[in-house]
Amino acid sequence: MTTQALKHCDVELLRSDTQEITIPVDMDLTALLDWVTRRIVDENQKVVIDHTIDCMPMEGAHALATALSNRYGWTSLTPKKSWWGDDPPRVVSLRTGVGESVGVPWGLMVIPGVNGYLETQIGQRQGTPVLRITGEVQRKNEPEFRAIIHEAERLLATSSIYRGNALRMQFINPSDATSVEDFQPEFMDLSTVDEDQLVFPEHVEAMINASVFGPIENTEACRRNGIPLKRGNLLAGPYGCGKTLTAKVLAKKCARNGWTFLLIPNVDQLAQAVEFARRYQPCVIFSEDIDQALTGSRRDSKVNEILNVIDGIESKDTEIMVVLTTNHVERINAAMLRPGRLDAVIPVEPPDARAAIRLVEKYTGDLLRMHDLEDLEAVGERLAGQIPAVIREVCERSKLTAIARTGDATEIYPADLLVAAEGMKQQMRLLQPQEPDDRSDLEKAAAIVGSALSQGKAPSAQPEPTYPKNGKISHAGLV
Repeated sequence: MTTQALKHCDVELLRSDTQEITIPVDMDLTALLDWVTRRIVDENQKVVIDHTIDCMPMEGAHALATALSNRYGWTSLTPKKSWWGDDPPRVVSLRTGVGESVGVPWGLMVIPGVNGYLETQIGQRQGTPVLRITGEVQRKNEPEFRAIIHEAERLLATSSIYRGNALRMQFINPSDATSVEDFQPEFMDLSTVDEDQLVFPEHVEAMINASVFGPIENTEACRRNGIPLKRGNLLAGPYGCGKTLTAKVLAKKCARNGWTFLLIPNVDQLAQAVEFARRYQPCVIFSEDIDQALTGSRRDSKVNEILNVIDGIESKDTEIMVVLTTNHVERINAAMLRPGRLDAVIPVEPPDARAAIRLVEKYTGDLLRMHDLEDLEAVGERLAGQIPAVIREVCERSKLTAIARTGDATEIYPADLLVAAEGMKQQMRLLQPQEPDDRSDLEKAAAIVGSALSQGKAPSAQPEPTYPKNGKISHAGLV
């Protein structure tokens, strides 16, 4: 490089609508020619683009295609050369809602009038797939390509497909994927979720409203008062008490209040779920049956990994709520249950008498008739401790009882419910695990006789419920 060229390394090329060429006063034409020649070589030099966008691959590809379409009117695809010939570009199907999808270009993309290309690929960050954009372009066109990528990032930040929706996601290893379409969540159909069907004993309901639903429905109030939205909750209780329905209701509340809801099939994928949630926060991660992964007292590497994620090593200062469930809280590693890892352990119990009455009223609707509130209280006492599915079946059977009595099910009385409850009680007793009776036949007979003698008389059969035309319904003996 000449001395004069070195002197003018900071010269800039400025274009204007005038017909004049202006050069520095100390630059002669030889130096100008040398500078222009080097500028031409530099601008036509090919450079490699390699940029990763922290988003799910197909959502990022959709944003990139939208940016290209907004800028040029369309996205132009081109075949990719390989040893086996030309690999044609693809248009893959991106789910955008329940039963909805759009076609998204995937592969090599070219820009009209620009010598170069961009290519969408699957990258990886923190164990989750991301969009990787590679390409080759002349240096003079690099700013144009960068502008397209930045526009795609802006669209992802302002118009995300996933943020604020209820999603179900199975994270897979990239080596196990057969297509980029494998790396996308499924939208949950919440159209049939009835929030009024979620009924708990009052103390359970209060805890769920405060620790689980409260931050979702009062997000701004939590932020104003400095209450962290990063929380961990465990719903612990027997089968059939409403934990799964709680997840569906929670998903509906999230979608209504601008939170992302992510359901994962098992807690082993919690680390990937947290990385996903970080992108689309505020977000709830829900996973059932964690006792399958956190059973026992030993702290193996698998347990430690899950505990570290819940501790917040990868999720500090985030707005991510983790809600887990278990049917066997007694089996869970004790290290999991300490405060700091889980903010609340909520016992999800079967309905008590008052909750059972509320469920009966919901399941029977306008068919229920009463002459006295005590009649329904007797039903509640009989059904207390039964799971909602049993209470619903009692209500269905009561309709059959009414049909058998009147030929139709236009009216259901508490006595109908009590008859159905008694039949269900016998059935549920058969489902209880039976303790082995190691007594001899003589010991069993003696116990039966002794029980009868202690009562002073043989047990009498329960009277049938009556339905008088006027007055209070009788259900003596069934309470």
